Amino acid sequence: MAADANDLVTLAIAKLYTGSAAADDGYLQRIVTGASKAANKFCGRLLAARNLTEIYDGDGDIELITKNYPINSITSIHIDSTRAFAVGSLVPATYYIIDDDKRCIHGILTLWTRGVQTIQVVYNGGEVAPIDADLELAALMIIDFWYKSFKDHRFGVSSVSVGDKSISYEKGIPKQAQTLLKNFRDGVTY
Repeated sequence: MAADANDLVTLAIAKLYTGSAAADDGYLQRIVTGASKAANKFCGRLLAARNLTEIYDGDGDIELITKNYPINSITSIHIDSTRAFAVGSLVPATYYIIDDDKRCIHGILTLWTRGVQTIQVVYNGGEVAPIDADLELAALMIIDFWYKSFKDHRFGVSSVSVGDKSISYEKGIPKQAQTLLKNFRDGVTY
């Protein structure tokens, strides 16, 4: 299995962190991609930088908040009530700026005209490599947790008791990883 656009860490880094054998590379790559997608879902946005085309409703305000941040660059913005987004609907780059938090586009010489699905933004958004150390650590914690669950055949097992001793296993995203990911959740600006 090849690397995915969602992957927050490389297979090589995941191998170092988990101590996995070369024989597990295929499965570990699936875990890297799955853990990265789980982090995206937990945070409510795409975390790894990529080129995006998104359509927004215009609300007549000067601010347009993108779904996937930080905004690294803007290729084009079109405002078009017909939703054709043709050349004539292109908003000149001098008419807007990216806010300091890199989540919001401020119209300088334009308002985001009211209308349903009338604004098309083509941009690059998400965390650029190398990603934030806390985000990388959170991804690695999920990967390691899932990899060990795979190796120990713990999927579907919530607890094990032997004699007077009992072990309970976490499910999904480990709490320590959730704590780190909360800083990257949708609605949080940093």
